[in-house]
Amino acid sequence: MLLELLIIRAVSSYLRALALNPKHAVVHGNLACVYYGQGHLDLAIETYKRAIELQPTFSDAYCNLANALKESGLLIEAD
Repeated sequence: MLLELLIIRAVSSYLRALALNPKHAVVHGNLACVYYGQGHLDLAIETYKRAIELQPTFSDAYCNLANALKESGLLIEAD
């Protein structure tokens, strides 16, 4: 119960931060991590992609995106 409340507050805080600065790649990345941790893979993938779009050198977002894609079954192994 407490953990759920903390997660809700974290998401709310990240969304407020993005309302103030929608181009903050790290906030997008952190929000995506919360989504990923909660099993919301579609939201996580979308949010990691936005972070990368905003900051193409954001290596953590690439790594986390790959993990989310793999877990969702969307990552296809290259030949």
